[in-house]
Amino acid sequence: MLSRVRLHLEALLSGRILGGGGQNIQMDETWVGQVKNPDNATGSGAIVFGIYSKSGVLTKVIPNRSQSTLMREVLAHTHLDSVFVTDQLRSYNFLGRLGLKHVRLNHAKAEWVNQDGYSSIGIEGYWANLKYFLQSANLAPTISYFSGYLAEHAFRYNCRKVGLCPFQEMV
Repeated sequence: MLSRVRLHLEALLSGRILGGGGQNIQMDETWVGQVKNPDNATGSGAIVFGIYSKSGVLTKVIPNRSQSTLMREVLAHTHLDSVFVTDQLRSYNFLGRLGLKHVRLNHAKAEWVNQDGYSSIGIEGYWANLKYFLQSANLAPTISYFSGYLAEHAFRYNCRKVGLCPFQEMV
């Protein structure tokens, strides 16, 4: 039953587009080690890409951190008149080449907020929240079910962030 609910939540979040009107969008990717992945040589883990805005978060399992993979996700899930805040990963270079407003933070030098006030604290906090959720619930889903868990967590987080009742929104 919970698997069906998660499928429904994935469908609710699938067409979501974040940002617009000069709004800041924070983007990042993370490694989640609790995922069982028989296709991976180590047998565990998945890369998750996340987009965070003031209206919520959107996450997705991605196969790699390549420029083409990240560009496909950004173009599919964001308004291009946003301000894109990322770390120094070279795969984000396409943002500048497309003429988009792109702010880079240097995490290697502990830059989480720059002098202009742009930060990645929202998405970094979300990653901590997601990993705590998986660890505290003792979850180790297989890669085939992991997108459902991501959708469930993002849906709950988004409802809480904007003050909606999750049950009413789901129904």
